[in-house]
Amino acid sequence: MIDFIKNVFCTNTGLGFAYKKDESISQKTSMKQIVIVDDQSTTRYILTQVMQQIELPQQVNIKAFEDPIDALDWIEQNDTHLIMVDYRMSKMNGQEFLKKVKKIKKLENTHVIGMSVDDDISLRYQFLEDGATDFFLKPFDYQECILRCRNLLS
Repeated sequence: MIDFIKNVFCTNTGLGFAYKKDESISQKTSMKQIVIVDDQSTTRYILTQVMQQIELPQQVNIKAFEDPIDALDWIEQNDTHLIMVDYRMSKMNGQEFLKKVKKIKKLENTHVIGMSVDDDISLRYQFLEDGATDFFLKPFDYQECILRCRNLLS
């Protein structure tokens, strides 16, 4: 198993995990931010664990949000490199969330991955048409997820 030093913290807006290999946690200039937005706690937990397996030279900070509105508030205030968003959520669906993200100028180079258990091909096409970088059908292959996300963050 990969030996990561984990630094776990909780905030009002979500649960976050930061891990590092050989760098000081205080070196935030090269830190990669990953945001997970899903109203299902099990999915947030699994994706957080999967994202911790990404091997990058930079420190990675993972923030998980149940509420897409809280996630939008957080990403507007913080540099974000990758967002993973579920389609079916109660307060705002993933496509609406994606459209709001794409309107935020500082996020124009942020990668967004849509996710859904709905295997309707038109939903995947619409996410990609709206500017998503990728789309995962749930349940997804963990290794494939790690590799795709690592490639986007490299």
